[in-house]
Amino acid sequence: MPVAQEKTQIHPTTLDLTPPERASALREPERLMDSIDASLPRRNEDKTDRSDPVVGRRVYRVPGRCIIQAEEQAVSVSWFPSRDGDPRGGELQVVIWDGIIASPRQRPGAGKHASITQTFVFRLTHDRNRGWYWSSEDHPARCPSSDLAKVVHGLLPEAGIE
Repeated sequence: MPVAQEKTQIHPTTLDLTPPERASALREPERLMDSIDASLPRRNEDKTDRSDPVVGRRVYRVPGRCIIQAEEQAVSVSWFPSRDGDPRGGELQVVIWDGIIASPRQRPGAGKHASITQTFVFRLTHDRNRGWYWSSEDHPARCPSSDLAKVVHGLLPEAGIE
């Protein structure tokens, strides 16, 4: 019966969050996606498809994911929540792709020969004085969502997306 007890235990770190802190944390990944998305050009008002016909860049946005696709390169930002519900256990993955990746709502495998060029993993961290911020082993600086959005925008030229 120890296995049954293990499933019902609450993760100890979730107990130190107040309900407002927890609610704020659950909104933080979407805040980041909104910040990335808001600064990119729009072709139309369709919330899932934004593009700039001049540079050939398409932006796909669904909850937990933002994909910026150029002709043969892409950057994806994806939030993977933890199984135990603690927002600090989730991962935010920023991936630079070479090729065309499947956009949300397309069938799996719809991308064309996409391969990962670089991956950055960020975790949501909480400080009672500073609030929520993102941290990574690759980037030792801790930054709020607005600053991480700037980091993602800085990766676009590196990925070949102007």
